[in-house]
Amino acid sequence: MGLTQEAIDELKQICKKELDIELSDQEAWDMGINLVNLFKAVAESQRSLHQQKQSKDNSKPRN
Repeated sequence: MGLTQEAIDELKQICKKELDIELSDQEAWDMGINLVNLFKAVAESQRSLHQQKQSKDNSKPRN
C-alpha cells in the first residue's frame, strides 16, 4: 500500500507545525504507513469485539 505525495506533504506540514520536526519524504512515508497500519489494527480489534458481543448476545436464551 502506498501513500500519495499529497498525503506525505501534508504529514510533513503537520509534523513541522505541531512538533517543529522536519521530515524527509521517506520518514513521512514510513510514519504514514505506520499510522495506516495502526488504524487498521484498531479497526480490526473493534470489529472483533463487536462480533464477539453480537455472538454472546445471540447465544443468550430469549424469554
